[in-house]
Amino acid sequence: MPPLPTGEVCIRRFARVFDGVTEGSGAVRYQCRAVATERMATSITFRITAKMDCDDVGTLVPVTGLVAKGTTVRREDGFAHFTGRAQVIDAKPDPDVVLFSGSLDLIARIGSHVALGEACAPEDHVEGWFIGKGQEKFAKMTLELILAGQGKLATGTHAFADASKNRIVGTLVIAP
Repeated sequence: MPPLPTGEVCIRRFARVFDGVTEGSGAVRYQCRAVATERMATSITFRITAKMDCDDVGTLVPVTGLVAKGTTVRREDGFAHFTGRAQVIDAKPDPDVVLFSGSLDLIARIGSHVALGEACAPEDHVEGWFIGKGQEKFAKMTLELILAGQGKLATGTHAFADASKNRIVGTLVIAP
């Protein structure tokens, strides 16, 4: 992703909740030293819903979901890393409208706030980031998001069901 545009840009705070599922399939198992590891195809479908009080994107961008396809590498202890191509979409029209295209990285069993009391390797916890460039009428916008939620990256279907615990926050950058 290119750096922020030079000159004057505007920024807005994106702050929403999400739920959804990850689906891992076709796992290939192997050993990394003495640790059992697997690589699998993964698809992700998150529904982005309620705005949090600090959201100031509002209705400017009608975001309703994030979809991604990529690869997850997972150790037997559940520590895992997904990387893939992703799209932030508006699913209200039929068919879906792609608003932003970019990349998504998610890491399972990682705690980024250890100094604030979060465990170093929490169970059923995933954090990550999305960086995407706006499409069509959003072409002068970039969306940079951080995700944190309760779920897994593993073979099979796994829910991120409790939207009250799942957050997707970040910056909408708007070039003139």
